Amino acid sequence: MLTIELFGSYGARLRGSNLEVDMNSSKRPKDPIGPLCRLLRDSFSPHQKVRVVRGETLCFPPRPLRDWADYDYIDQQHRVAFKTKFVPWTGRKTVSVSDKIEG
Repeated sequence: MLTIELFGSYGARLRGSNLEVDMNSSKRPKDPIGPLCRLLRDSFSPHQKVRVVRGETLCFPPRPLRDWADYDYIDQQHRVAFKTKFVPWTGRKTVSVSDKIEG
């Protein structure tokens, strides 16, 4: 079982390694567990169980790595946190219909 340890408000590291995701200084902070699990899925089975702790306190029940990697959990501080399907960035600029008309 993999153990992810939370630190600060928006930081997570794989216990026993130097692999971490620190979103604490980001202008748009989000939960770091999903991004860290997306890095881990290249090295571990998507069925590998992951537990999330802060210190020694269990924060979430163990879940498969893919469950964490496939979603982002967004907390905008002014409404209830929500889960959204992760969509990889393709590097392409999105152009709206109004941009096409004006440009």
